[in-house]
Amino acid sequence: MIQNEAQSSVMVIGGGIAGIQAALSLSSAGYDVQLVERAAHLGGMMPALHRIYPLCACCKLDPRIAACEQDPNISVLLDTQVLDIAGTRGDFKISVRSGPDEKDLRAGAVILAAGLETFEPSAYDTYSYGRLPNVVTSVEYEQIQKPLGPERGVLKRPSDGKVPEKVAWLQCVGSREINRCDAPYCSSVCCMHALKEAVNTKEFDEKIETCIFFMDMRTHGKGFEDYLNNAVSRGVRLVRSRVHSVAPVPGSDDLSISYADEVGELHTEVFDMVVLSVGLRPSAQALQLAEKIGIELKPDHYIRSEPFKPVSTSLPGIFVCGGVSGPHDIGQSIIQATACVSEIASFLKPKASSAGKNSPTLREEAPPRILVAYHLCSGMDASLAQRIEEYAAKLPGVSEVFHAEGDVLKRLTEKLTDADANRLVFASCTPIIHEKLLQKALGRAGLNPYLYETVDLRAIDIEKAPGQLKDRLRMGVARALLLSPAPVIEIPVVKRALVVGGGVSGMESALAIACQGYPVTLVEKQGELGGHGRHVRCTWEGADAQAYLKGLMKAITENERITVLTNSRIKANKGFAGSFVTTVLQNGKELDVAHGVTILAPGGAPVTPREYLYGQHKNVYSWQELSSKMIENPSRFEKADSAVFIQCVGSREPQMPHCSNLCCSFAVRTALDLKTKNPNMDVYILYREMRTFGQREDIYKEARQKGVLFIRYDLDNKPVVQALEGEGDRLQVTVFDPILGRPVVLKTDFVSLQTAIAPVNNNELADIFKVNLDSNGFFGESPQKLKPLDASSEGVYLAGLALYPKDTGESITQAKGAAARALEILSRDTVTVEGLVAEVKPEKCAVCCTCVRTCPFHVPRIDHERGAAYIDPGLCQGCGICVAECPAKAIVMPGCSDQMLSAAPSILLG
Repeated sequence: MIQNEAQSSVMVIGGGIAGIQAALSLSSAGYDVQLVERAAHLGGMMPALHRIYPLCACCKLDPRIAACEQDPNISVLLDTQVLDIAGTRGDFKISVRSGPDEKDLRAGAVILAAGLETFEPSAYDTYSYGRLPNVVTSVEYEQIQKPLGPERGVLKRPSDGKVPEKVAWLQCVGSREINRCDAPYCSSVCCMHALKEAVNTKEFDEKIETCIFFMDMRTHGKGFEDYLNNAVSRGVRLVRSRVHSVAPVPGSDDLSISYADEVGELHTEVFDMVVLSVGLRPSAQALQLAEKIGIELKPDHYIRSEPFKPVSTSLPGIFVCGGVSGPHDIGQSIIQATACVSEIASFLKPKASSAGKNSPTLREEAPPRILVAYHLCSGMDASLAQRIEEYAAKLPGVSEVFHAEGDVLKRLTEKLTDADANRLVFASCTPIIHEKLLQKALGRAGLNPYLYETVDLRAIDIEKAPGQLKDRLRMGVARALLLSPAPVIEIPVVKRALVVGGGVSGMESALAIACQGYPVTLVEKQGELGGHGRHVRCTWEGADAQAYLKGLMKAITENERITVLTNSRIKANKGFAGSFVTTVLQNGKELDVAHGVTILAPGGAPVTPREYLYGQHKNVYSWQELSSKMIENPSRFEKADSAVFIQCVGSREPQMPHCSNLCCSFAVRTALDLKTKNPNMDVYILYREMRTFGQREDIYKEARQKGVLFIRYDLDNKPVVQALEGEGDRLQVTVFDPILGRPVVLKTDFVSLQTAIAPVNNNELADIFKVNLDSNGFFGESPQKLKPLDASSEGVYLAGLALYPKDTGESITQAKGAAARALEILSRDTVTVEGLVAEVKPEKCAVCCTCVRTCPFHVPRIDHERGAAYIDPGLCQGCGICVAECPAKAIVMPGCSDQMLSAAPSILLG
């Protein structure tokens, strides 16, 4: 229940990507945020990255940093350390130190997002880090590759500036190790990091030889296996071996690596550079604070959370996200940060003024008067300021030139009013990161928010082409003079959510939204709720998943705000974010549901195996069947003498190339439980790569200690399953052991096939809701990495197995995060329809249907009552194709006119 007396302020500790996302999501939901970062800048580890699989880091991070700094609801406290936290949920007192000053701040909730640190590899003396200059860490190599780094993106080895011809990566340096680094867990991201760096190296020069030495290649995330396959196809070499030492080559700066391959044969190779893929650690300062205030930690020193409450700590009102809770990648950190908002909203009331704030009344249109504002980033040529002011002031229509610094939003708003300007030209190094701010400033000044033009100063080389600055300023001002006001349309938000899918993710999302007071329609195609969760016996940590599921289903059925439609499917959808209408077909009857947001969580299912005697022998089970039988009768398999688990059945093969993520953890968890019940049982796991990533490495280690045997196989030597004649219902499994170099015959009582997980209804739903699919048939995010819960259509969010395979804990986190994203829209009274949209002039329309045929989003339709085409402004994406294609020039769009195109040559020529 929401506490009316609770403070609406939330403190976020840590200014990395998780903290930034948490702050922005909280602000959008109506909370005041205090974002505390001990460093002098926001960003955490991300600014050190060249790319974030596979996108550029800076272009995705910088807009978010700018949004935090410009958001009036977010107070950014840099160079600040949290000393102590006292109080209870809804009323915390946080002591902070900034320089010599200490003060107490108040907050209703706290999010710990303090992030990660990398392992210091000098502890591995045999790798010679710090002694041999061409042995570098993965973070240092990233800086060498970075276009804005010290070498400007030119790959050179540190010792002599030579472009390397051969580079090696050594994996698990500071991970999966207890003797020298006290880090038994897998750092989860390092395999993809090494692959990314190797591919980037190939992009710099295809002739450079790249080699990754690894134990298990753990590319378990969405799209990761595709990236691995692409890397191999480009010549990235993979060697399964843990390298002991790196030695100098006498008389040169080269490096020698000696290693043993899988059959024990010794090899020696010479490399120009060696990159140490260093492991991750939770922030030391965050752990000190956690221990001080009494938050429980795991044995590996990460903050403990409950299996079915993945972002909740042991202290009510304090939540955790990002690297301090485990070695998570960027996407998962963002999802956790967003999920924290959903948990906070369950008890903390946002500001009363947070939702539905209308724009001020717009000033009447007058002759164009342009304010030219500029903002210079650090490191830019200081002479730019004088050149901009001298030249821009002389351009026609310019009323004033202004240097925007400090609180840019406030100063721009004031200057637009003081200068009586009604157009804005904004010049900066990356203007795209300021567009939302420019729209806000224009709106607050009583102007149409789309009457602005930008000039990208980063694209200008003053030394080589001094005339570029004048050309771009002249063109920007001329375009601003020709801009016509775009219509600003406010549409009421329908305060209801539609959730498609009644599995764990769908139910968690529905419950989170309903608990905020909004009605939810939950659509499930089956006759009962539960989805894939009905077949999950326990989490990888051993927590009872069935008890959790029963409690969740009970909460759904008892919540009066949730309408459950079983035996139902989606037939049609129309509308836009804030105002959708979806047609649901239930028992032959059509129901129209009006709603403001959509969450797609239709789930996934294991594929049916077509090998290993599945369907021909009663003791060959899919993993889902095995789990279900263990739920029905926990003691059913306890007296078996032997069990064999076969991994990657139907997945990581050409017809289904993705990794199904949770299969290795399931097999190891089940094997552990069987061995615990019957220590004398022989249990074998036949695998291709053991992907017990992150903290799941703990159960992999425990399984080996308890006698579970692991045998690796490859696609060229798949196991063979045969029925044993004369031995009842027993089976024989023959597998080639690459270490022994010979086949091994295993006699077993049953076989469990860990089959691929595939989406079940994504194609149909993708067509109906106009969202993208990835190459494997799962829903595609928009864009990859930094909006991992958003579909390609605004107002549609994604969660669960339909997005990619994952375990129960991660599905819950995604569900909570998707609910939080949905609440950002539901908490508003109105949504603003994008102003830069196409409009049909009926008197010119010949009803030729050209726009209907050419629109990639299928928005235009023929309105027979008005006798012309009609383009719904809420659905139009503003691409402009219909404007260009219309033969009668009947379609217009603000910011895109024939007059602009006609005037461009004369303006450019001066």
